[in-house]
Amino acid sequence: MGSRQRWLFALWGLGLVAAQAADAQTIIGTQRPDGDAVDERLRRATVMVRTHMTKIKKSGHGSGVLVNRTGLVITNNHVVDPNHNKPPEQRIAIAQAFGKITHEVYTDLATPRERKYNAKVIHQSEPCDVALVQLLDEKGNPPSTPNYITFMPNESLRTGIKILTMGFPGEGENWRKAATRSDGLVTQLLRSQSGAVSFVETDATVVPGNSGGPVVDSGGQLIGIVSLLKAGEGTKNTCGVVPGHLVKQFVKTAFEQGRMPEKIDVLPFMELFMNENDVLKLPGIDRVSDAAVIHRRDGTIRQCALGFDQLSVNTPVGRMDVPAAALAYILVDNGTGTLLMDGGDRLTFPATGLSLAVKVDGKSEQVKLNDVVAIACPLRPRPLAPLTGTGVIVQPDGCSLGLADVKGEISVEGARFPLANVTLIESDPTGNRTVSSVKGERVRGKLAATPITARVCWSAKPVQLKLDTVEQAFVRPADWSLVHARGRRLSERLALKDPELKAIADLLDGPDWQKAHPLIEAKAKIAGQPLTTSKTLRLFRALEVVRGGDAEAAKAELRKLPKDQLVAQAYLRVYERYPDGTYLGEKLSVPDVMWRASTGEALRALAAVTPHLDDAEKRRDDPPKLDEDTRTVMALQKYEKELDVIDQLEVGVAQSSLIRVLESQYYFQIKRFHELRNEHADAVAEIRSATSRGSFQRSLARVRALEAQLEAIRKDITRIISRLRTDSVGFKLEPPTFKREEGQ
Repeated sequence: MGSRQRWLFALWGLGLVAAQAADAQTIIGTQRPDGDAVDERLRRATVMVRTHMTKIKKSGHGSGVLVNRTGLVITNNHVVDPNHNKPPEQRIAIAQAFGKITHEVYTDLATPRERKYNAKVIHQSEPCDVALVQLLDEKGNPPSTPNYITFMPNESLRTGIKILTMGFPGEGENWRKAATRSDGLVTQLLRSQSGAVSFVETDATVVPGNSGGPVVDSGGQLIGIVSLLKAGEGTKNTCGVVPGHLVKQFVKTAFEQGRMPEKIDVLPFMELFMNENDVLKLPGIDRVSDAAVIHRRDGTIRQCALGFDQLSVNTPVGRMDVPAAALAYILVDNGTGTLLMDGGDRLTFPATGLSLAVKVDGKSEQVKLNDVVAIACPLRPRPLAPLTGTGVIVQPDGCSLGLADVKGEISVEGARFPLANVTLIESDPTGNRTVSSVKGERVRGKLAATPITARVCWSAKPVQLKLDTVEQAFVRPADWSLVHARGRRLSERLALKDPELKAIADLLDGPDWQKAHPLIEAKAKIAGQPLTTSKTLRLFRALEVVRGGDAEAAKAELRKLPKDQLVAQAYLRVYERYPDGTYLGEKLSVPDVMWRASTGEALRALAAVTPHLDDAEKRRDDPPKLDEDTRTVMALQKYEKELDVIDQLEVGVAQSSLIRVLESQYYFQIKRFHELRNEHADAVAEIRSATSRGSFQRSLARVRALEAQLEAIRKDITRIISRLRTDSVGFKLEPPTFKREEGQ
């Protein structure tokens, strides 16, 4: 079976039957649900990870968290790898001393539901201190794990929010205990050079054993995972967190490198597979621009044209009319279909007995959905119209919908709630519903069958939703300007802290951009410095020209800025890609258009660099080859600069890749250092055995040249480690030292 076919069979599990949908949705976070419900969901998703070393018959443990319904666990790398943060020259000896490393994972530990799984580490990163662990059942297949945690949206992360963490503290033999919880607040967000969050500090108390456990907000959404490595430097036992967006990039890399198991639930990671225009392309099921592609259960694949303009389906929230042009995928499993739309929305519907009209070679025919694994719908030529203003994201019974301009209220037992004020609707066996509000209110009774009307990104007309029959519906507010612009806005690209500079940046990103000019002039005057001496103010002046709409003038102004002004270089990259100053027929002077165009350029550039990073990582542990390793280091230094620009095109999009480049540079430079140190020892021996003044001088010159190279490499290793400590989480190695031999 080919790799594409394996992915297709893996995606059978994406469409959920009603019972599975209800079970899976119990773990999806809400804004502020009942605390006991969050505690229970968090407890069931938290796992213990045990690492065994066969030769020394020793075990250690940490915590982890389930992140999908097919047994994928995220934990710390230092939980699963005894070599974590050990110098390269010690690693082989350590591996030989420890013997084979095996892992097992316990779910629901110390409860009647306890279960033990064998586990396989499928992907790991030392600087990020993250590892992906796949649970395996008795037959070696991914098991069903409906109790998992979904990631909190990036735009929701801020200081001051309440957090909960769960894990298994303690060491030694007395490890079989139920998970314990610690609460606190997010106290600080540490940022990398690009402005992306590289580490989250909290005041929750954790101890060894908590490492790798989940950290969630008060609604149960995953902020990241516990890491004691950085937080312990200043405040003992304070809970530091590997941020969720960095973990998600790491997950995406695992997909790209083919590390994921054949049968895996990808729905929790849908956002990773949407491009700058929110067009969805799932791994292993390609979409083409001029045809739909049908993947049948018998393994056959064929192209066709969709024979309908609109698909009407009965969903848990009522009958929905979905334009064919908005569809990304139709997935079918066990009689349940799932519609995935560009933009990220999804709807489930009963597919048994249904057929779709298609055209093959111009001839019409009907395709039975029960015979289909997936239909990849044609790629959209243009982006969907984005939602604007405020709204909500509703997740009922396996569906997910982003809504704006919401009209109507939830009514239960006379209590009325606007949908934006609701966090959770739950059913019970009697048919009653419990509605939880953002204020902590909980009202139980019959839910009135009042429809909610709202706008969605994939329909030209408003849609109606009925929530009175759903088993569970989770709701969270959405500020669509933040949802769309997060990671693209100028204030984030520059990591601005000065409130006046942030205000100017926000004006330049908005419709009143011309109001920024007097503020720029005033800021320069107050600072007592002309515009030409302030990098940030000079950039603001150039961006005024960008907003003015003259592409040639904008390029000329941006080129005047220093080469180390990465934001300017990022904007120039976009203009080089679209020299006429338009993207899909729209002007780059409009911030939303520039955001989408720059994100697209970032994704293209990142895709071009990634294969080179993969090749370098494959050769990292090869025997030293000085000339080849030197060329590799030079290439990696070039990629480092490229990734810095990419991170400015879309804040943080290349953060994980940049860490990979720095880590690879470290290992290649270490190999070069040791190889040159051996050469240096040989050259010193030649000096001592020199039989003539000429040979002595030649050997001495060689020794001095090697010493200069060793010092240059040592300085670069120091730089790399310093940057890894700033931009990552778990890198604690020290640069190598070199001592001259006495009498040299």
